[in-house]
Amino acid sequence: FRREQYALSRDSIAGLDAACRAHGVTRAAAFLAVYSLVLQRWSTTPDFLINVTTFGRPPGVADVIGDFTQTHLYRTGGHAQAAFAEQVR
Repeated sequence: FRREQYALSRDSIAGLDAACRAHGVTRAAAFLAVYSLVLQRWSTTPDFLINVTTFGRPPGVADVIGDFTQTHLYRTGGHAQAAFAEQVR
């Protein structure tokens, strides 16, 4: 296993953000879609789930200490023929 790292230029990020706005998606959703496409390429199974955790403290509980982690499952298969913007949605 070899770790790869790449930094996007400011112009690339600005272009990505503009494309995301034009398609009504977030940058995080675009990166999740790219990540799932990479995993599909490396995997022998194109249809699988990705577990994503988010932090979502409900309104009105600012004084409460606790774990407000939420988990979300995203299915990767079934979008092979769709355009990338559709896969992101």
